[in-house]
Amino acid sequence: MWPGLTTDQLGDHSVVSIDPGLYSEAAIYKAAYWFTDRYYVFLDRAQEGRIVVELRAKETSGGDLRIACAEFCNALIDFRVRDIVAKETMPIREALVTKAFMEGVPQSGLQGAISDERHLAKK
Repeated sequence: MWPGLTTDQLGDHSVVSIDPGLYSEAAIYKAAYWFTDRYYVFLDRAQEGRIVVELRAKETSGGDLRIACAEFCNALIDFRVRDIVAKETMPIREALVTKAFMEGVPQSGLQGAISDERHLAKK
């Protein structure tokens, strides 16, 4: 269903109803935040549990709100995929960060390391 453009006392707005089973709350908030520079974004939870996003143009000469809703839906997919990729690649990223930090830590027994063993007691 294409989000409809409706008008109330405050002016034109468009509404997107989101199934929270498809998109995480984090993805919804990230997408909403991404639109706050051009639109007023209002979030609410409907009685049936769906999350309702209302977009209102900040300027009266703003673009088509239906296009904004379509872009919002694309942003939801974008942030959801980013979450999936982040979870899938977390072990690799953690290993790379650990390796990067461990390179700066001096370790004993490294090849080519100079050892001063004069302080060791001789048996």
